[in-house]
Amino acid sequence: MKIRLPWRKKLEDVAIINLEGLLESTLRPVSARREFISDLREDLVGDGEGLIFGRISPKTLRMGILGVGAALSGALLIFAGLRWVISLLAALGLFQLSRKKKDDRQSLPVQPAL
Repeated sequence: MKIRLPWRKKLEDVAIINLEGLLESTLRPVSARREFISDLREDLVGDGEGLIFGRISPKTLRMGILGVGAALSGALLIFAGLRWVISLLAALGLFQLSRKKKDDRQSLPVQPAL
């Protein structure tokens, strides 16, 4: 792709217009054959065979499965990231609540059962 500089843009636009005029005067339009049009339509759209459940194309089904897989992968990645953050905070000692409760229980005097 060629970079169009602003000061050369107008010259290129004029050249394209001149080229269009030259092609219009040189070439003549033709009409397409019916067989060509029907074959092209069948190639592009399809004839309806190969549909799943009579209305879903295999390509649409593949794209749907791919989308669901991407969504599940994203959710799994977020879950793994949250677990990593929690593990990192615990390793750094920021979750000390359980130790404080444990220390409080050990400091209470033990009453013998009678």
